[in-house]
Amino acid sequence: MSRTRNIIVVGAILIAGIVTAGWLYLGQKKRVDNSADSSRRVVKLVRVTAEEKRKRITYPGRVRPVKHAELFFRVSGPVIERNLKYGQTVEAGTVLMRIDPRDYQREVDRLTQELEVQKVQNSLANIEYNRNRKLIESKAVSQAVYDAAATKKQASDAQLKMLEVALRIAKDKLSDTVLIAPFHGTVSDLKIEQYEIAAANVPVVTLDDLREVEIRISVPAGNLPNSSIYDGKRYLGMKFDVTFPGRGDKVLQAAIYEFKPVAFEESETYEVTLRTKVPDDFLVLPGMSAEVHGVPQFSKDSKGRLKLPFSAVFKRDGKASVWIYRQENKNLEMRQIRLGEPADGDMIFIEDGVKPGDYVVAAGGDWLTDGTSVRILNPEVFHENH
Repeated sequence: MSRTRNIIVVGAILIAGIVTAGWLYLGQKKRVDNSADSSRRVVKLVRVTAEEKRKRITYPGRVRPVKHAELFFRVSGPVIERNLKYGQTVEAGTVLMRIDPRDYQREVDRLTQELEVQKVQNSLANIEYNRNRKLIESKAVSQAVYDAAATKKQASDAQLKMLEVALRIAKDKLSDTVLIAPFHGTVSDLKIEQYEIAAANVPVVTLDDLREVEIRISVPAGNLPNSSIYDGKRYLGMKFDVTFPGRGDKVLQAAIYEFKPVAFEESETYEVTLRTKVPDDFLVLPGMSAEVHGVPQFSKDSKGRLKLPFSAVFKRDGKASVWIYRQENKNLEMRQIRLGEPADGDMIFIEDGVKPGDYVVAAGGDWLTDGTSVRILNPEVFHENH
């Protein structure tokens, strides 16, 4: 009985020792695992995706002619000719209106006659001066006589120049009685009737060239692409179509003419001006509503292009690179890539070096090394639907 009890006690001690040793082993293993896990760098991953479709953006705008002029006479007078109608198309050099030229013609005639008389008087004054200049050298005339001849010549020369200038001005005024179209255009407004008095420098007709129009749109800051993809005329990878509500399904292609880099304070938007040519078989008028559509463009092999955030790219030895996460060993592998042009937002196209489905470190690449063991900040990235 005593022997049996001793055996039971020894067995209990052995079992307790085994259990204790097991707990100690498991606890030590957990501490080791936790220590190793805490030594890993924490990184966020992004999945390499393909650009399948970019958003079409539409902005409202208003039509304005590229060439617009408020034409006026530089002289005043009654309109004696006005063979114009609203909407009439005229060519450059066409006579639009005339005002009565009689007063201006009389002024030209008067100054022309005065100038001819003055030329004769100037010729006589020069003859007299030259004769007295020779006589003064031989002291055949007094100094007073010579001085008088010289003064008369100077006054005659001045009068001649003054009349020549006055005649040029009078001829300009006479030519200004005719209003000529400075460019091909359409008569948009007429502000005076025939026989009414036209005042100098007051517009009498509005002329617009409707063969090319511009549309100004307001673009929110969030929709402005990266400045590096704007080449002064267009956004690379984006074309702009213009449609006109209520004017059928006609689509015109536009190009960016200018971009105003100062925002409107009220709306915090930026003004962009586009221009488009208007075909002969389509009528677009100033003030019409327009819609500008930003349409993504792809080359024949561009669909499915890969892209990554700018922040994922770093330089090593002067070459663009990214860190690829290897799921099988939870380590990183550095891979060189070839960059394309910027994509939407903070993304950039990748021409070579990665493939769809690769997991790439999203940021902080400069601080990592090849073979680094990492922990994933966003493990859900492996389960997202792509």
